[in-house]
Amino acid sequence: MKKDTDNTIAHMYLVPHFHYDVAWIHTEEEEEKRGARLVKQFCDKARSDPQFKFILDQVPLLQAFMRQYPEEVSYLRQLIDSGRCELSGGLYVQPDENLVHGESLIRQVFYGQKWLVETFGRKAKALGGWNIDSFGHTMQLPQILSKGGIEYVVFARPGAGESTNLDFEHSEFNWSSPDGSVIFTHAMPSYFCVGDKIGRQDQDNDEAIQEVWDKLKPHSISGDLLALCGCDFTPPPPYLSEAVEYWNERHPAQQCKIGTVKEFVDAVQHSRKTLPRRGPKEFQRVFTGCYSSRIGIKQQNREYENMLLTAEKFATMAAIEGLSYPEKAVDDVNRKICINQFHDILPGTGIDPIFVKANQRYQEIKATLSQIITQSLEYITKEANTSISTSIKVKGDLTPIVLFNQLSWERNEITYINIDPSRTDISLPFRLIDSTGSEVTYQILKDTDDESSNSNSNLKIVFVAKLPPMGYKTYYIYQRISPSINPEEKITSINGGTTIANRALRVTFDSHGNIISLIDKDNDEREIIGVGRYGNQLICQVDNGDEYEYCLGQVLGTTEDYPCTIKMYKGPVMTRLIAESKFTESNYISREVKLYSKAGPDIECPDACEKGKHTFEYSLYPHSGSWRKAFTYRKGWELNNPIIFYVITDFHSGQLLQEKSYVTVSDNVVLTVMRMCNDADDGIVLRIYNPEEVSGTGTITLNTEAVTKVEETNLLGDIICPQNTSNQIDFTCNPMEIKTFRAYLKF
Repeated sequence: MKKDTDNTIAHMYLVPHFHYDVAWIHTEEEEEKRGARLVKQFCDKARSDPQFKFILDQVPLLQAFMRQYPEEVSYLRQLIDSGRCELSGGLYVQPDENLVHGESLIRQVFYGQKWLVETFGRKAKALGGWNIDSFGHTMQLPQILSKGGIEYVVFARPGAGESTNLDFEHSEFNWSSPDGSVIFTHAMPSYFCVGDKIGRQDQDNDEAIQEVWDKLKPHSISGDLLALCGCDFTPPPPYLSEAVEYWNERHPAQQCKIGTVKEFVDAVQHSRKTLPRRGPKEFQRVFTGCYSSRIGIKQQNREYENMLLTAEKFATMAAIEGLSYPEKAVDDVNRKICINQFHDILPGTGIDPIFVKANQRYQEIKATLSQIITQSLEYITKEANTSISTSIKVKGDLTPIVLFNQLSWERNEITYINIDPSRTDISLPFRLIDSTGSEVTYQILKDTDDESSNSNSNLKIVFVAKLPPMGYKTYYIYQRISPSINPEEKITSINGGTTIANRALRVTFDSHGNIISLIDKDNDEREIIGVGRYGNQLICQVDNGDEYEYCLGQVLGTTEDYPCTIKMYKGPVMTRLIAESKFTESNYISREVKLYSKAGPDIECPDACEKGKHTFEYSLYPHSGSWRKAFTYRKGWELNNPIIFYVITDFHSGQLLQEKSYVTVSDNVVLTVMRMCNDADDGIVLRIYNPEEVSGTGTITLNTEAVTKVEETNLLGDIICPQNTSNQIDFTCNPMEIKTFRAYLKF
């Protein structure tokens, strides 16, 4: 037999594994018991067979094993240290990559790697991205993984026949992101169960090995093959070592090795074969129906992803002013969000019972984040000087309202204020002013269910607030002084169509509440809708598919089929038009327009139909020029992060100004993260991304003189290079690049 070092020998790396579902056709508790028991079996197999190696992934699986078999943890650590067990998944779970915020993928890497290192030591740091069952992959994954210390990625989906944008000429390639980041990638040509039959019986394994070899060989660029021996929740193959020994004796030029994924990757890279480069490219999409299945889970995910980033920013602002940062609570929320983003939970493709726990988790997340935000805003408000300049002459009482902006640009947009009915210090009439004494026009919103009520129990006002980036500003309710412009809404019932307009747009509705014309007045009266087309129209159509796939059937009705009642609420800030009508013979719908001046298990899942009331919001943003010049991405951030955070307080002095911005950034980047460091005293993590497909330079300015040091880091917090000791961070960024900095402040 020739030696293995002979480059004429081809090798197939047989990697024992099992795919762990956090939850799918069983609950989390059931899967934890099954998964932990299997890890114990893999450890027992390694104990009895010195040749046996295997891989594990996902933090919840390892945590379950440690809880149920604490006496086995030290042996698992020995296997990890000796290289016989590879922790191949550097993410917290195998998440859905298409439904989550980009920052959520970063958190998957951060909290996954953090837990592995803290639990098992530096040798346990995962070098691989193991998203083998996720339903498609974003083009930014190479950047996120490589900047998270991960060297390679393996996936099985989309597989052959599941996508039109993945060919299997080569199963190994260098995958690139738009910023130029590159990561070694293995796309499985035959799914992750390809070698499951090998070693399951004590003889006659050659046929199974040859079958796998024939499937994989045509796609290998180096001659080295990767075959996973296992499938969903499968025990270790009991006769794998015997099967390999028997095969190798008879096939000197086609050798099998029991190994890890890292060993396979090293072999391909040491072959010195030139790997093709693919990208920037995403690999999509496996199941289309899962983008709307159980829509409530998806809506909560997006709401709390944004709420988490907001809570971190406000808590960091408060920490700068002296409040302790709630690190433990923030970390707990991050981990809960990570679990709920598992690829059978967030897409809605599991059984009904698993979503009871997912929803419970979201309620816990909401409670924690609400408390963090409230404490942070109240602390900052307490420290702020809410009194007004003595140069401004006022004749009545003033009630300050401190409004907060969590985004990194100045905002000049609509905000809503609800007046607590228990307050006795605020009553109509009143005037709204800013800290310079200038009057701000506002509008009192009628309760559409009780239009006759003007009591404080229903008092909600709307106005255009102008807020500094990443900061706050104080407005005042000027008691017993009537506003210059009547804030009341005028209500008009409309029969037939109508047209409403502001400075920029003119919108025409038909008698069914559909938009039949939308004119962009700023751009040569450009028609946006088009003749014979409708906006604001809804169609009710049967979906005969399942949680995984659409299968559209009969149209049951549209808003064009039924007449509607239209009411217009017109005030000095905006015009609201509410159209109510039937949607089908048995369903009703209310539309409000505001204008400002089968692939899965065959298990019955009735809750997946989500019968009941559904509410959604969308926004139209006509603009001239390119999306870059119009800052269209900012409108998306603003829609998902409305100005809803405020504190109605009292007159008091304080060390802070009536208006303050904590951080400003250049117009060409977006600041997504401002949070206190997990591993360093007084450090603040600042993360930006370049939303454009062109390189550029940018600046972050911390509006404080207390900066002592700035470092650029990777996504894990490892230092890349020192920056400076000033409060201004200058940087260059590649197309769509993510940059992370850590600034140290002297408090």
